Amino acid sequence: MTPADPHKERGTSQLEGVGPHAFSWWGKRLSEEGFEAKMTESSAERQSSSEIDALIRNLTDPDWSVRRRAALELADVKDRRAVPALISLLQDHETVWSAAQDAAYALGEIGDGRAVEPLIDLLDEPFVAGRAIEALEKIGDPRMVEPLIRVFVERPEASIATVLGRLGDKRSVEPLIEALKSPNPSIRFYAARALGKLGDKRALAALVWSVENDREPIRDRRSIRGKSVSDAAGKAIERIERGSEGSNSSL
Repeated sequence: MTPADPHKERGTSQLEGVGPHAFSWWGKRLSEEGFEAKMTESSAERQSSSEIDALIRNLTDPDWSVRRRAALELADVKDRRAVPALISLLQDHETVWSAAQDAAYALGEIGDGRAVEPLIDLLDEPFVAGRAIEALEKIGDPRMVEPLIRVFVERPEASIATVLGRLGDKRSVEPLIEALKSPNPSIRFYAARALGKLGDKRALAALVWSVENDREPIRDRRSIRGKSVSDAAGKAIERIERGSEGSNSSL
């Protein structure tokens, strides 16, 4: 009879005494780092959520500087939970220092369609209209095109002409052609450039006229000083014709 191995028996008895729960415990210990990482991530999410809630509350703080800072921080976070409170803050537009500008900026960064109509409503408010237009362009909702054309027709501005060109909606073509008659050379310059981006042949006749007749160097706007409407119109014509050639070659 082979004598029993005392080391084996002792080891077996120790394992038997430990029981099945010990293996479960050891398994948890072996994955402890992953477990702790998940716990840390969960805690961070809770903390982040708490911080966002605090920023949203700050949007109604009596101090205008606190409201503005909260809106800018929410623009960085881009959390859609802040959208209703930021929309409410759009009403804070009485002065150039009001928080509506920052609320509009934040809504543009978040890009939520719920903000489109409230932002459109601000297009006639002088202290926030510019930021509202920027935000609407970032959101990219077609609902903004008609209201923006209306504003451009009523109060032509070079910046709005640029936005209309970037949006690429052909409804803007006729108003931009009309803007080539503006007494302001900067508006004529950017209207010509926008028409080039739109690529519509309806603009060619007006652009040719500008090339031939609107050659006065621009002096009232630093970014285009020394250039002329004729320069912008010539490039716009080239762009339209290139686009036309490309579409014909694809037929």
